[in-house]
Amino acid sequence: MAASIKEVASSYPEIEANHQYVDAMAMFMVLDPAQYDVIVSNNLFGDILTDLGRRDCRRISLAASGNIHPGRVSLFERYTAARPLAGKNVA
Repeated sequence: MAASIKEVASSYPEIEANHQYVDAMAMFMVLDPAQYDVIVSNNLFGDILTDLGRRDCRRISLAASGNIHPGRVSLFERYTAARPLAGKNVA
């Protein structure tokens, strides 16, 4: 069984961890996106919040997200919007 965010955060007291409900977090991301360094979420909410976070980049291809599954295959998603950047060493 996966550890809760509280359990994991207790092992890293130097890192501030906050719980936020996804609807409130979406609002806070619009109002002050710079307050977030890393966001940990389930797949559905993570996908929605990643799409919202890209709006500050002004280009959908400049934001990344990863599906991390300890002990199993994890992946970082490649967005089709980045295809025009392929091979140009700019992404």
